[in-house]
Amino acid sequence: IMNSYHHFDNKDEMLKEIYRVLNHHGRLIITDHVSLTESKESNYGCDRKYFLLNQKDLVDQIVKANFKLISVTNMAKQTRIFVFEKADN
Repeated sequence: IMNSYHHFDNKDEMLKEIYRVLNHHGRLIITDHVSLTESKESNYGCDRKYFLLNQKDLVDQIVKANFKLISVTNMAKQTRIFVFEKADN
């Protein structure tokens, strides 16, 4: 998911479907902007307002959907690459 996770309205449903279709130990890779402080409304790098998660909140949301964080790579001031693996049920 490239630079669009922050725009999805139904993240829980989307993550549930991604989990369902991924193979055992499949990878979910998300590249996106994160807030450097608290999660908040923003328009950083976009032409419309959206809810920008901080790194901890983004990771917590995806881990809650039964994924395991593998790595986080800093690409720019507010851009990260998150690699998650489908955890066992």
